[in-house]
Amino acid sequence: MADEHVLIQFRDEFLALSPEQFHEALERGRTLMTTHAKSDTCHVDDRIVDAAGAAAITSVPESWFEERARRGDIPHLRFGKYVRFRIADVLEAASSRQQNTKRTAISDFKKRA
Repeated sequence: MADEHVLIQFRDEFLALSPEQFHEALERGRTLMTTHAKSDTCHVDDRIVDAAGAAAITSVPESWFEERARRGDIPHLRFGKYVRFRIADVLEAASSRQQNTKRTAISDFKKRA
């Protein structure tokens, strides 16, 4: 059992930790989160990203976010020519896109039946 490792994907690479290192890292993470949660006033969902950042978070093409912002279909922030999105709004848009896709797929199936 000396070869047991916990593999954790980090971007396009992997971390290999022994079970002891993994549990130690978990404890450090819990300690840091408790410390930061008390002092942090900015939540992850309050951060803003550009269309590329939104695409990276959701795996939805950048162009989808750019087009929806142009049409006013999704909430966005405009700084002159720059368009930005709140992460919470990006996740909501992706969630509603997924729900709409399911509805369309189900209605298409019912039409065929």
